[in-house]
Amino acid sequence: MRLQYLYLDELKEIPGLDFTEYDSSDPLEIHAFYYNDLRLYQESKLSTARFVKYKDEIVGYFTVSMNAIELDKLGKDEKVKGATPKKYPAMLIGRMGVDKKYRGRGIGSEILLFCRGLAIEASHEIACRYVILHTTEARAHFYRGSGFVKSGNPPRKGIVSMYARTV
Repeated sequence: MRLQYLYLDELKEIPGLDFTEYDSSDPLEIHAFYYNDLRLYQESKLSTARFVKYKDEIVGYFTVSMNAIELDKLGKDEKVKGATPKKYPAMLIGRMGVDKKYRGRGIGSEILLFCRGLAIEASHEIACRYVILHTTEARAHFYRGSGFVKSGNPPRKGIVSMYARTV
């Protein structure tokens, strides 16, 4: 599958897409963020948005930003011997959505591979040991399939925090 990843300034307008669940809910606010907050976060440098193009259509988006993950949220074998930081550097996938019409085609998995590649590239200039994200319990299996592991202490009820190593 050949996807293209575009920046906001490469688009004339933000296309109308539907990121809600099949029952029309939006538990992670992927849809609401896209329509209400994406431009603000981009312009304020709170996150960088990328749009996903498949064939000639924009089919999804994701946002990334620098972040960190606390040691107590990682597995016991993740601690670096001899290192003393309480947090390790990470890239956060803040939002990631694929339009309803394009789900089930492997696009989300390709986006995750691309994001992990971004984190690896960034780690050559700025330390980045992990990719982290938040999802729902119902979606956690999807991320597990891409190598993500559940971390401890979720940010709120019903949300699952996950991580994957870049090294």
